[in-house]
Parts: sequence; C-alpha cells; structure tokens
Amino acid sequence: MDIRLMTYNICSGMSYGKDRRRDLSQAAEVINKYSPDILGLNEVHYNIGFSNFEKQAEVLNKMLDYKYMYYGRAGAIKEGYQGNTLFSKFPIKTAYTVLVDQPAIFDEDTYYEQRSFIDSVIDIGIDIRVIVTHFGLAKGERKNELDMLIPIFKDYENPLIFMGDLNVEPEDPQLKMVADILFDTANTSKEHFYTFPSDAPDRKIDYIFVSHGMNVKEVLVPFTLASDHLPYIADISL
Repeated sequence: MDIRLMTYNICSGMSYGKDRRRDLSQAAEVINKYSPDILGLNEVHYNIGFSNFEKQAEVLNKMLDYKYMYYGRAGAIKEGYQGNTLFSKFPIKTAYTVLVDQPAIFDEDTYYEQRSFIDSVIDIGIDIRVIVTHFGLAKGERKNELDMLIPIFKDYENPLIFMGDLNVEPEDPQLKMVADILFDTANTSKEHFYTFPSDAPDRKIDYIFVSHGMNVKEVLVPFTLASDHLPYIADISL
C-alpha cells in the first residue's frame, strides 16, 4: 500500500511573502494540491484573538477533503491555545493528547511554551501508530518530551510514524536519539530538504521518521510562502 505523508507548520495561517496576512485558505490550497493521506500540522490556533478567535482545525476541516481529524491542544496563548492537528483519509481508531512537563528551571535564553504530542492509531488496513508533535526551542523542553517518546519508539513493534517541527537540525544530538531508532525519510536522498525559513530556506527542522521496514519512495519539499515553514512530504509504501 502506498501512503503520502505530510508534516507542515502552518504558522497559524500567516503567510511569509511581501503580503503577510493570516488566511488559512493559503495553507489549505497547498495541502489540497499535494493531497496527503495522513497530515500533521503544527501551530494551529484555537480561540486566539489575533487569529480572529477561530477554531482553526475546524475551519481547515471545511476546506480540506478529510473524513477524520483530531486537534491536540498545547500551549495557552492569551484567551486560547495553539496546538497540533492530525488529518487522515483513513479511520483514526484512537487519538489523545499528551502534555509535556515544563523544565523545573527556565535556565536557557529562549522562548518557553507548554508542548504536547498527539498519539494516535490509524487503521489503514493494518494499525499504524502516528505521533505528531512540535518540539520546544529549549533543550530542557525537548529532553522532557524525548524522555516520554524514546520508550515508545523502542517498545512499539508495529508500524510507526513520527512527524513534526522538531526545531533542531539533523546533526543535533537530541535528534540522533530518534534517528538511532527510527528511519529519517530524508536519508533516501543526498538533498538537504531545507524547510525553514520558507522565503530563503537554509536549514531542515521539519521531519518525518518511520519505523524500519517501511519503504520510502520519494521525499518532496515544495516551495510556498503560505507559512514561514515549507511543507515536508514523504511517499511511503508498506
């Protein structure tokens, strides 16, 4: 079976060209063009004033051709939240949001925010576990999340997909902890697959990892200014 996967940080619908505006239809157009079977989105707002109090996952769901959707809240922002969203053309059997504990001490000179990940099982004819996340900027935040994720990656014996904006580049030691267990779909090519910033991409911080045994057929990073990130797409077969 062939499956198209996409991970995309949509920057709450804010475009990154000269005409910077928050309009979810821009991201929806990109998603519809490439039509992934399983889609993970980051920075999706819920009831936040500066994004017009929209429940963005629900708004997007009306623009996209998906039967199944799950929204997972993460950090609180003023009146609402931002978080991650999972869309699937296959039935989502189970899905829940796992909150990541903040570090005990904020000792890094960076932005801290409550993080979470979506942990789901999707029925594609067989059960496949799909985890969608948006890692923190602080090493301590990422460590706390990796402490939760690494045992899952090690112990889960069925097919697994892990994707999202991980906020680290491929050489980072924390990313190596994941790459030692799962397969980075980008490793099928010598291309860099830079995903950020979208107007002049010079680094790869968005990833799709899969369990060994999945065949990666192609990886795509289409150019678009619909967000400050570029979408990352992997075509796989099971």
